[in-house]
Amino acid sequence: MPPRATGVGSGRRHPALPRSPESKCCCCAVLHTYAAWRHAPNQLNGLALLYALEGKRSEAEALHLKVLAAQKRVLGEQHPDTVRSMTNLGLLYLTAGKNEQAESMFRAALTQYEKNAPDDWERYNCQSMLGASLTAQKKFQEAEPFIVDGYEGLVKRQTKIAGGTPSALEKARDRAVELYRSWGKSDKAVEWAKAQR
Repeated sequence: MPPRATGVGSGRRHPALPRSPESKCCCCAVLHTYAAWRHAPNQLNGLALLYALEGKRSEAEALHLKVLAAQKRVLGEQHPDTVRSMTNLGLLYLTAGKNEQAESMFRAALTQYEKNAPDDWERYNCQSMLGASLTAQKKFQEAEPFIVDGYEGLVKRQTKIAGGTPSALEKARDRAVELYRSWGKSDKAVEWAKAQR
């Protein structure tokens, strides 16, 4: 949590608080410190994702776990940033082949999305990734509704996907192709590969 000031509103500066050049009093310093603190977890998540892209999975996992623990403690499990961190950690586990851990993380995130953001595109993206973790464990029948419903949910919300990028939608489609290919339903895999572009 950001440091708390004594004498807030008194115009006195607390010696423990960093002071930005534009801060004129203790209140300004508190607001400046809070603004920097509020974005730190997202920046650390970004660093963890960079580690993962560089193949430094153990460093990425350690950082994701620290950020997630701090967010749960400070923001609570239901906060969108916390849920996003759960999803990021689940994706790291999925790409590392830790499919049971990925499933657990995606299920926890999906529970929060269903409670607090049932219409958010990220909920359907998480649902699709949960299906992928089940596919990797050969739980095909259980995976299918998560993957199909996740894809359909993303299609309906494609204009709301962050940055307007189609990659979430394309990856969800690819998960459906992988599900049916792994399940031995090659006709359905071909159907998804062709028809859903």
